[in-house]
Amino acid sequence: MSKDCGRLRTRLVELADGTLPESERAAFEAHVAACPDCGRELALLRAETALLRSLPEPSVPDGLEPGVMQCVRRSARPMRRPAMQFVLVRAGAVALFVLGLLLGVGVGLGITGGLRPEYPAGRPGAESTRRVLAAEFPEFSEEIPR
Repeated sequence: MSKDCGRLRTRLVELADGTLPESERAAFEAHVAACPDCGRELALLRAETALLRSLPEPSVPDGLEPGVMQCVRRSARPMRRPAMQFVLVRAGAVALFVLGLLLGVGVGLGITGGLRPEYPAGRPGAESTRRVLAAEFPEFSEEIPR
């Protein structure tokens, strides 16, 4: 099976029932003449098409068409859009959530002194306090008691 087979197989039904445009028909028929697999498939499709066309057209029961058309009209109605009030409430809730998140992060950074990697980590106590004060006020580091 060549690359042309894959491209042809998607359009083989059009070739079988005669709806393939004239501009493309010659190239497809040349391929089918040279490719036994595609030739067999086209022959089967043409036989199926001929069989289906030979069958009598089915009769439509009375009352079916109005019922189908009613269903189509009902499903074709435009969908109702949400009320503007609902949209505004949702947008306000999202805005409040984001504001609260930012405020919480800001307060958290303010309480902890921000993200300052120069401060030593460890347990609270006199020594860690002295190191923090010495780092913050190096000019008074001699006066800070040990």
